[in-house]
Amino acid sequence: KALFYSKKAGIATIAVLSAVIVALIVLLILDGTGILYGFDKGNNVSIPSPSCSDTTVYSEEGGIYEYMILDDGSIMISGCTADRSITALTIPSEINGLKVTALGNSSFFMMTWISSVTVPEGVTYIGSEAFAYCGVSTVSLPSSLMYIQNNAFLSCLYLSTVYYSGSTENWDNILIGIGNTNLQRNIITAELE
Repeated sequence: KALFYSKKAGIATIAVLSAVIVALIVLLILDGTGILYGFDKGNNVSIPSPSCSDTTVYSEEGGIYEYMILDDGSIMISGCTADRSITALTIPSEINGLKVTALGNSSFFMMTWISSVTVPEGVTYIGSEAFAYCGVSTVSLPSSLMYIQNNAFLSCLYLSTVYYSGSTENWDNILIGIGNTNLQRNIITAELE
């Protein structure tokens, strides 16, 4: 006797199998935090940049940082001239008596030899691609942080530990742009330490 086949049953079976395959793919892609691998929960909002009317770039005397003076009189670090002998970077809270409150766009871009970074209390802003393509595995961030621009930690492939000195609630209130998946996956807040 021939095997019974129904065109409707075949279409229904294909639809069910397709739904199961899609569900399995989604489960495989999710990393356990509700963030799809390769995507992040970046805030789809405009993140304000620090106000800087004077675009003069200054160099820290005897130091490794280049900076700009913001309109409020604080400093935004705009570059770093650290050579390969410096692998652990501790950003100063002041330069020449002025508070450091921002890390500018691409300020540490492609410093592949830097393995750890400590951002001081008082910094509220990290610019776009500030640490993009860096070799950092550990980052310490201050509770004063309010804004992390798009792609600030883009392609930081070794980033596995992010210490944040504030609470989980404070971390959730930081505006974080897209392209910072590794940063968000590896966060350890003060209350979790």
